[in-house]
Amino acid sequence: MAGWLGQGEAEEAKKRKRLLGKVDIPAPSLPTDLALVEHIEKTAQHIHKSADATIFERLIQEKNKGKPGWEFMVEGGNANDYYKFVRHALERKVEPRALAEQARKVKEDREKKENNVRNNVFTATSGEPTKPKDKEAVFKKDELMEVLGVKSKPDYNGKIVRVLKYHPDVDRYEVRFEGG
Repeated sequence: MAGWLGQGEAEEAKKRKRLLGKVDIPAPSLPTDLALVEHIEKTAQHIHKSADATIFERLIQEKNKGKPGWEFMVEGGNANDYYKFVRHALERKVEPRALAEQARKVKEDREKKENNVRNNVFTATSGEPTKPKDKEAVFKKDELMEVLGVKSKPDYNGKIVRVLKYHPDVDRYEVRFEGG
């Protein structure tokens, strides 16, 4: 049986309502040019409010093709990922800028930590035997930290762990993964 008249539309409306407040695509980093961010958000809002967003978006793309400051409308253009995310967030009634700012902070923090891991340089000695000093713990007990630079188990990278104990003789930490 096909169901009652309008059942398909009713089910689509329920599905859209369940998705409100949630985004399906990861937030890209917020572009550093705040004037561009404002321009993208205003354009996306006008498109979102139009009667037929797809046709209106195509019209704006054609009208502004090749103009400076409108590269975000072109696939692969400057800040196109942010534009797509703003459109998606507006459909779901989610504030896009806060999520993108958080994504930028996470990205910057991760890059900083990866640089620190990359710059961890070990120097060679003159070959004379010396008694190794016990190292001091950089992280304290019960402190949270992010795992980075593990080559033998790359799936551990990016996970959050809690420090349980430091073993200075081997310069290793005993940790427990947070959240499972």
